[in-house]
Amino acid sequence: MNANIHNANGLEQIANARIPPAWGPEMERNYPFRIWEQDIDLWGMATDIEEARRAPTIALRVSGSAKLIVREIGADMLQNGRQQRDANGNLMVDNIGNPIMLTGTQALMHVLRTRFGALPQEVQLSAVSDLMTFARLSHEDTDQMLSRFEVVVHRADQVGGVQMNSPIKAWMLLTHLRIPRDRWPTLLAPTIGQLPGNDVQYAEFTSYLRRNGHLYDRQETKTIMQHIFFMNLQDS
Repeated sequence: MNANIHNANGLEQIANARIPPAWGPEMERNYPFRIWEQDIDLWGMATDIEEARRAPTIALRVSGSAKLIVREIGADMLQNGRQQRDANGNLMVDNIGNPIMLTGTQALMHVLRTRFGALPQEVQLSAVSDLMTFARLSHEDTDQMLSRFEVVVHRADQVGGVQMNSPIKAWMLLTHLRIPRDRWPTLLAPTIGQLPGNDVQYAEFTSYLRRNGHLYDRQETKTIMQHIFFMNLQDS
């Protein structure tokens, strides 16, 4: 079965167990290389394509300047891999002298990572920036926004070194969900009007937000559909 995913231009592309997701440098802003690399790892776990054909299959799905680099790698390395080298360029061997080999996929991704992968400081800055500029997207419902927020917070903690306590996270959610201030006491009723002070209270708070969000999202959808219905009546 094919799975449709959106590329950087908002267009759908097909990815399934035999077709890896596509990527090119022109997609970096909306589909970063690090995310594509994670998707390729998942694809490698899901595909039944034999190892010798995986890297050539991935190579056919890259575009732009990445395609030019792939063409310089050579079909033999894509199919058979190569011996691994250390940071100084020396060939690596194991403790009994056997060469340490990279598969074709590992060799391909290493070459692309060297050229297009973000530097450690760039990854850190990106993680912090994503947290500081977090905002609800126009198409997101409450569940989607909460899930994305938790991912951004986790990445800021693990990669950016920014630890957010429960009160700050709760304040950000109330703000980014655009909940009027006069409704905050109702949502904070379980904590007597205070922002959650620990992980347990925060988990209960987000669960409460989800339940209320479901009601609001359904009502909002109903209002939009009613508006469209009446507009169609006027046009007919």
